[in-house]
Amino acid sequence: MNKKLDVLVSIAEVLNRNSIRWALGASFMLYLRGIVNDFHDIDLLIDEDDSAKAIAALKTLGTMRDPESSSAFQTVCFRQFVIQNVEVDMIAGMAIVCDHAVHRFRLSDDSIDCTLHIQNQDIPLQSTAAWREYYALMGRTEKVRIIDESEAMQKAKDASHI
Repeated sequence: MNKKLDVLVSIAEVLNRNSIRWALGASFMLYLRGIVNDFHDIDLLIDEDDSAKAIAALKTLGTMRDPESSSAFQTVCFRQFVIQNVEVDMIAGMAIVCDHAVHRFRLSDDSIDCTLHIQNQDIPLQSTAAWREYYALMGRTEKVRIIDESEAMQKAKDASHI
């Protein structure tokens, strides 16, 4: 886990230095919020207008490889990197195909609900609400359940402090 966190901090440093608008998403974001106990890779959501700059910046840290394609997505720009043996997915202009419709999502201020400060770097996190919607459209019912249970526990905890 420490290695993945160190890679995330390195990524944050290069993206922030290059004024690239980005946020952490998926399981690593859920991990940092204490919602899941493990995660596989690093998922970066990038502003579409910054995708070329982000690719160039990430290439300075690792190797870009051919992305796996999927008919479930029509994302504007999807790239995969390996940085210090950690898999990193870069997603700009996420588009999820569900029920014969394409659902498009641009990175927006509304989808980023907090920023963590880790090892002197700002790490913006996409909201769990955004990822609940993405996971629902992807058919990832287990992730939806985990987010729903976490939100219910937080509401119960908040209510007990009233």
